Amino acid sequence: MIEGRILLVGIGPGGLEHMTRRARDAIAEADTVIGYAGYIRLVTDLLEGKEVIAKPMTAELERAAEALERARAGRTVALVSSGDAGIYGMASPTYEHLLESGWRPGDGVQVQVVPGCTALSSCAALVGAPLGHDFCTISLSDLLTPWTAIARRLEAAARGDFAIALYNPKSGRRTRHILEAGRILLQFRTRDTPVAIVHAAYRPEQRIQLTTLGDIGQSEIGMLSTLLVGNSHTLLREDLMLTPRGYTDKYICSSREARGGERRGRSLSTGLEGWLAEVQERQLAGAGVAELAEAYGLSPDYIAGSLHEPAASLVAERKGADGPQGGDRRPSGSPQGFGPVERAAVYRAIRERRDMRHFRPDPVDPEVLERLLEAAVQAPSVGYMQPWRFIRVLDPGLRHAIHGMVAKEQEATAQACGGRAQEVRRLKLQGILECGELLVVALADGRERYLLGRRTMSEMDLCSVACAIQNLWLAARAEGLGMGWVSLFEPEALARLLGFPKGARPVALLCLGQVEAFYPKPMLETAGWDTRRPLAELIFRDTWGQPDTEE
Repeated sequence: MIEGRILLVGIGPGGLEHMTRRARDAIAEADTVIGYAGYIRLVTDLLEGKEVIAKPMTAELERAAEALERARAGRTVALVSSGDAGIYGMASPTYEHLLESGWRPGDGVQVQVVPGCTALSSCAALVGAPLGHDFCTISLSDLLTPWTAIARRLEAAARGDFAIALYNPKSGRRTRHILEAGRILLQFRTRDTPVAIVHAAYRPEQRIQLTTLGDIGQSEIGMLSTLLVGNSHTLLREDLMLTPRGYTDKYICSSREARGGERRGRSLSTGLEGWLAEVQERQLAGAGVAELAEAYGLSPDYIAGSLHEPAASLVAERKGADGPQGGDRRPSGSPQGFGPVERAAVYRAIRERRDMRHFRPDPVDPEVLERLLEAAVQAPSVGYMQPWRFIRVLDPGLRHAIHGMVAKEQEATAQACGGRAQEVRRLKLQGILECGELLVVALADGRERYLLGRRTMSEMDLCSVACAIQNLWLAARAEGLGMGWVSLFEPEALARLLGFPKGARPVALLCLGQVEAFYPKPMLETAGWDTRRPLAELIFRDTWGQPDTEE
């Protein structure tokens, strides 16, 4: 006896132009085409000369039985589903029926699943890129699934911050389900979370609505609708729904280089190994399993397992880092605080930053320079004016001209300092010529437009630039690069040399590069220029000069 075939065909969203060639061929090969009446109508143009069996909604098992009966009679049967047959389609109930009927792969009737373009893919394509990161699909139909199971899945997906595709959101009898789903999701998402409602994608009755999670109760939703609910990072811009993958968090778009602390092609600093080290460090700092589980939203069992070997070796590799005060590993007291090692690194960079004057001539790695400049422009600025501009001086002739300007101002300063003239003349300026990278930092023109925070203190633009320089300085120390800040120059002359526009003003020369070693103390302190004042002399309480001491 000749056995037939069952082809489980996903026909895509509905239009023939979105059906795969294999799906068309499968229907062409079939003697019989079986499906839900609504889906049969979508492929009417491909059915000439074939036996067609159209079944109503909810008659999935009947369709599977019809297909098996005809295949056992030697016929080729195309059992059609919209979208993909394996996603809420006929593949699952057909295999269930076949196995229950004693069929096994290789025993007579051949079965093949022909994939199709899914509903969620079709709907997503119409509204932008809402599924650009992790997502899940959940059907709100309780015809075969208990509501408690659906509710738990909704809660788990929301808690995990998945973008969510909701199938079967509403029917003539099921009108409350989408409202209940919204109520569950709003426990974990904000009301303005973007939602796309796509009705009958790529069919004549197609309708698209972009709304928010808080407003889905007022939206027009039907059985042919699919809802795409964004995660906490999803955006609505220019009538497009976008869920970022995370590229702009890791990479600088203009250069495509990794941001500070990250490496191209490698796991995030907050990836598995980084997180394992952090959780173990927090335990060393005194955090218990229950506290860590709550902080990370993970189970105590998983946290406990993460604190055991071999992961603990990650902490051993990093225990040599100094704490804020020579190994202090106490927690900061805030759940938003860094882990002990990260926190110690910040304080170490602050403590060991030096104004360097001795450099090796090695060039600065371009990727490192990009990270440093990115760190600089993350600085705060009054009124968000961002007044800083950076000029890389690459022309050797310009370097020598700038060095000459600085030497001239050094001599003028020495003469102005009277008895300390020789100390000023001994200050080394050769770093301007030797350093791997020379930067001129300037105040931009047009600063008069910014009044917020500057109406009574116009110098706040200079304070903002100083913040950017300090950011760069600390980042350079973390990268193992030395930096020196030179302010011995006449601003107007340097502005003319570098072609500054009217209103722009140079404020600093920054020498950046490799060094043999960092000074153990600030250079001017070692040279006897001055000493560091104790903190108590610098902090007052309530009025000027009143010591900040306890009664």
